[in-house]
Amino acid sequence: MSATVLELEIVTEGGARWFEFTWTGDAVEWREALDAIKASVPPEARQFDPETKRWKVREDYEAPLSRIFNNFDTFLDSVRSQLSLFPEEGA
Repeated sequence: MSATVLELEIVTEGGARWFEFTWTGDAVEWREALDAIKASVPPEARQFDPETKRWKVREDYEAPLSRIFNNFDTFLDSVRSQLSLFPEEGA
């Protein structure tokens, strides 16, 4: 078993799109996911909010997140499907 995503949103901040998410796993799985994110995503493309315990990773790093979390693609498909129901602002 590996760490799994619990929540996922796509947010726009500073003109860029970010995946904002939380994940779970036992201590080993959680640490492995954290180490994998740090190895795959440069510091300028990731953020952690200690108050909310939520991570933000630039949308450009979808592929590494898909490899790290076995359910990332399923969550992302669901979020993108929901977003497609609403037109973007300014469209």
